[in-house]
Amino acid sequence: MKTFSLTIGIGKTAEGIDIPRDNAKEILTMVDAEACKRFGGFTRIDSFGGWIDDSGNVITEPGVIYTIGVDIHSERTDAEADTIVASKARDFAELARTAFAQQSVVLTIDGNMEFIS
Repeated sequence: MKTFSLTIGIGKTAEGIDIPRDNAKEILTMVDAEACKRFGGFTRIDSFGGWIDDSGNVITEPGVIYTIGVDIHSERTDAEADTIVASKARDFAELARTAFAQQSVVLTIDGNMEFIS
């Protein structure tokens, strides 16, 4: 089994508009269900993070980190398995990014971090 993690801000949209808690809960429920459908399950941890916007302001917001395992059949080579995991992880990251109207989310596979924008 291969794993990946996905870090998503859930407090503000890419435009800086606050996401009401009830809306965030509804979106999380949808993303949770999609994780179960695609991967059979997930672990989700609450987080908090920040970044500097184009004006130099520090923006902070709550977030979540998903850790997900992808079951890859053992007859595949490591390179084939890595390609499959990366494709499935990027598709899921894009779904979550769009659902929360984020400019980007952080996807980490085998310790390699990338922004999905």
